[in-house]
Amino acid sequence: MFRLHDRTRRRLNLVVFLLVCVLPTVVLAGWGLWRWSGAYGRAEAHRLSQLLGLRVRFQSVRHLRPGAVRYERLELEDPATGQWVLRCGQLEAAWQRLPEASGNRGASVTLRASQVEAHAPELDQLWRVAHEVMARRHGLDRIRLQATVPVVRLVDAEGSDPLRRLLVRIAALPQQAEGELQFHWADRDASVHVRLVSTDGEGSPETTWEVTADGPVPCRWAGRWIPASASLGPESTFAGHFRATRRSGPWHGELAGRLEGVDLAHLGERYTAHQISGQAKITVEACRFSGQRLEMLSGSLRAGPGQISDSLVEAASRFLGLVRPTPPRPSALQLTYEQLAFRFCVDERGVRLWGQCQSPADGVVLTGPAGPLLGDCGGRPLPLASLVQACIPPAGPLVSATRRSAGILRWLPLPETAGGLGDTAVLTRP
Repeated sequence: MFRLHDRTRRRLNLVVFLLVCVLPTVVLAGWGLWRWSGAYGRAEAHRLSQLLGLRVRFQSVRHLRPGAVRYERLELEDPATGQWVLRCGQLEAAWQRLPEASGNRGASVTLRASQVEAHAPELDQLWRVAHEVMARRHGLDRIRLQATVPVVRLVDAEGSDPLRRLLVRIAALPQQAEGELQFHWADRDASVHVRLVSTDGEGSPETTWEVTADGPVPCRWAGRWIPASASLGPESTFAGHFRATRRSGPWHGELAGRLEGVDLAHLGERYTAHQISGQAKITVEACRFSGQRLEMLSGSLRAGPGQISDSLVEAASRFLGLVRPTPPRPSALQLTYEQLAFRFCVDERGVRLWGQCQSPADGVVLTGPAGPLLGDCGGRPLPLASLVQACIPPAGPLVSATRRSAGILRWLPLPETAGGLGDTAVLTRP
């Protein structure tokens, strides 16, 4: 055992003290100060912006424990438009690794947020972010994410609606990704369940959407994804089930449910050249579609009271084969109706209507104060072009080529044969 000089021992002790005590303390103190500094906050915001593809801002960030972080006053913005997408008063994120299974590495992420606002016109940005983050996987084979939010305010130009008990679950596996969204509409007795499944098959990937609403949900929130819902009026609601699947072509799927509070005046402005008013309830018994085109639609409509133009009554009698018991009065431009009720079926065979008004006579489609205004034709199938001609008065024997007529023809089913459209199915400019 060799002996060291006292001065050498003091120097060694000083070096050990500096390396073991002072240096770690200085490093940890500097690291802690940097985390509390604005520079770290800006670096963290930049990192999240690169990860999400959105501009990220927050007031402060705090690391609660290893793998857990809290953001205060978080805001996500679309970098292209500058529009805000999501705002959170507080967001906590916790991350942990999942046990390895068959060599697959995984991670679990838990999010808890409060004081949340979502900008409805920008919701597709949140879907894009979730899809891209799950698609990248970040070197992981399995990712499980769960987010819980007590209340979310869905905001658009017309106001806001609170959603309560929002729950999001996402599971990304090697060959499949599945997402689930549940929430309760606060001011309505309605719960909504959304499910998304994306499968990577041997051929092209398949994506399936399912939406179930067990109570009335405002249709205006779906206008971003289903443009036709904007024509139903601001007070319209939907309750029912929707399913859509896409593999390598357009979306195809089915829908069933009920639409209430449909504004016929709002609907008529888009699809007819006539005038009609009143609130309607539409029950969709079955609906199949491919892309933007219907394959089959059946259900019923009930409306009234309201106003209807005499020209629409005359067009329905002329082109849809409906029976008009009384001749039109030359001076009557607008008629008052009490009930408008009928069953309908639109498919490749044509259009069929059955009257359902409460009247002593059978098969009444439209009633007024003095009695029936229109009766059905016994469900006889009519060419699909008849529906267009009833909505858009033709300039001659052909269907007029207008934006309204093109909009209707775009979603009508394709007939079994060329004659299924009728002899007047050729478009001509008025």
